[in-house]
Amino acid sequence: MNTFVIGSFISEYEVHFLKQDWPLHVTIVPPFRTAESPSRLATLLKSACSEKYRLEVITKSKELFGINHDIPVMELENTPEFRSLYESLMRAFIPIAQFVGDQFDFKPHVTKQKNDCLEVGQSVSIKTLYLVQYDGQGRTVICLCDLK
Repeated sequence: MNTFVIGSFISEYEVHFLKQDWPLHVTIVPPFRTAESPSRLATLLKSACSEKYRLEVITKSKELFGINHDIPVMELENTPEFRSLYESLMRAFIPIAQFVGDQFDFKPHVTKQKNDCLEVGQSVSIKTLYLVQYDGQGRTVICLCDLK
């Protein structure tokens, strides 16, 4: 089984990058494992977001996430449009996914990266969704899906 995640990059990215070099991004579907092929997942992603529109969300507050509350994030407003996008994607992926963490406690956020972070009150554009495959210490963008 392989591990994947679906998100939207905020900063520029490379198709292949190391675990420690994640670009600034919003995670929308949390990490999950599946035996499905990347091409099947790409089809599911494109179908699930085919009627979804681009979003603008505002950063809300600095928080600490993770089991030990030691991962700095910028929480985003959980607007009805954002929630609708999340729910559409989850409906598509729950039947074929084994989630790594708690997928039902959706708190949209941007995790602080090495040299990149956001401030409270910033606008974040979600225009394109990316399916990213985990490969040991590497990450690979498998496909992208532009929102309307």
